[in-house]
Amino acid sequence: MESRILYTPRMRRRKKRISRRAIFAFLVVFLAASILGGIVYLLRYPAWQITEISLSGFERVAPADVEAKIWEDLRGTRAFVLPRGSYFLFDAAVSEEKILKNFPRLESVTIKKEFPSKISVVAKEREFWAIYCAGESGR
Repeated sequence: MESRILYTPRMRRRKKRISRRAIFAFLVVFLAASILGGIVYLLRYPAWQITEISLSGFERVAPADVEAKIWEDLRGTRAFVLPRGSYFLFDAAVSEEKILKNFPRLESVTIKKEFPSKISVVAKEREFWAIYCAGESGR
């Protein structure tokens, strides 16, 4: 007598293979995050932070006040990550405008960045040629 039971091999579960698209997307995201992390690291690198300011050309305007204004521009961060005091992120033109606005006695200000961590400020003060007094008459 023959058996009527039919034995079939067990169904093997197929392992889900990760698609090439998913691997490519993961690699692109990982590469982008690595590049951005490297850029942030380099911008925060201590040797490339502005630590020294040299001032020249000041006679009547107090150099300490101008230096304090510049340090105010260098303090803090942008977007909670990028330091304002980084050599590469410091904008000399904006700082020049702020100094000229806050110190009207200055005719011109030139700020030069010197790699890796220094800036030089050269100022020219206005020359006064007359004094105008508007007061009460002596009557």
